[in-house]
Amino acid sequence: MYYQVSEISEDCRLIEECLGVDVEEEFGGLTERQWNDRTRIFYRVDGKDEAVQDVRRMFLTRSIENGAVSFLSGFRHRVVAIVPEISGSMKETRVMRTDDSGDIECIHGYNSMDALTQYATWVHALALEFGSGDEHSFGPISRECTDAGIDPGIVQAYLVREASDVLLVNARHQLKMRLGGWKMSSGENANMSELARSLHADRPNLLKLVRESEKYMEKELGRMKEKYPDLF
Repeated sequence: MYYQVSEISEDCRLIEECLGVDVEEEFGGLTERQWNDRTRIFYRVDGKDEAVQDVRRMFLTRSIENGAVSFLSGFRHRVVAIVPEISGSMKETRVMRTDDSGDIECIHGYNSMDALTQYATWVHALALEFGSGDEHSFGPISRECTDAGIDPGIVQAYLVREASDVLLVNARHQLKMRLGGWKMSSGENANMSELARSLHADRPNLLKLVRESEKYMEKELGRMKEKYPDLF
């Protein structure tokens, strides 16, 4: 059975990446029959789900080969990756991971912290498969590791470190931007006491962080005004 591009994914940009076409430019003026004829994927698959997986495999493979992934971690065929959108002001991303069967799970995100949190969650989940619990120590990926003469504990520790480092660095950056922007926009109305109480945070330390973040944002805005004066 043949499956057409329009049946496989609601997101045309994923198809464009896989097939190297601009969907709107190539097919926007075509009739429904012409669309069906020209957007067919020319190989047989067992079903629609398998067609979706083929498209995802092409997309992930091409993204890794051409360096389009912003973050990549894993062990052999089990990988977790973040692939940024080519365009779009919201900095959309796709977080993708492979499983033992070769299938790929994909989540489309609109926020960088959401994407990074999902990425870290999946990398940590993969790291657990190299752990010492009964449900993991005899799993296929753990056995593959042991058979290759690699200590599973090394893989687990490496994956946890990778995910944690990525999440920590980016969380610090995002927190600076969010705190600084919040303080600058709220001014004297910024309720520091309520924020500290809600976060179970030490108020003096939080206040210090807010002040540092506000200075950081002021510098960033000054730099952007110099670089993009037409935007201000």
